[in-house]
Amino acid sequence: MQATPTRSLPLGAFAPLHFISGGLFGADIHRVYRSVPQPVWMSHGVRGDFADYGSKGVVEGRANWRISVFPTGALPCFEVTADFIQAFDEFLARTSRWPARQRGRPPRRAGESTDPRRLPGPRI
Repeated sequence: MQATPTRSLPLGAFAPLHFISGGLFGADIHRVYRSVPQPVWMSHGVRGDFADYGSKGVVEGRANWRISVFPTGALPCFEVTADFIQAFDEFLARTSRWPARQRGRPPRRAGESTDPRRLPGPRI
């Protein structure tokens, strides 16, 4: 199967707006969300056009779901970055197998270099 750029499909340029408006979610999305076995972190703001999270009760209180609400618009990661990262780090600390300082890369194997210039990933 070959990937097709969305923009080349009829009305493909509007796909992001279709996603944001909820048009890509099926009628059984609540069943899908309830059946997710992995840990899930949901974060959202309370202001603006994208603040209706009334259906979060479907998963609220489930053992594998954590929900963080921020006094922001739709993208709390940009408005309260430090609080957002702290909430995400707390979620990862409860669900991750790796210590916080190693998060983002698997534990090193014996004999692997600790020289940052030799580690995989982007160089800053």
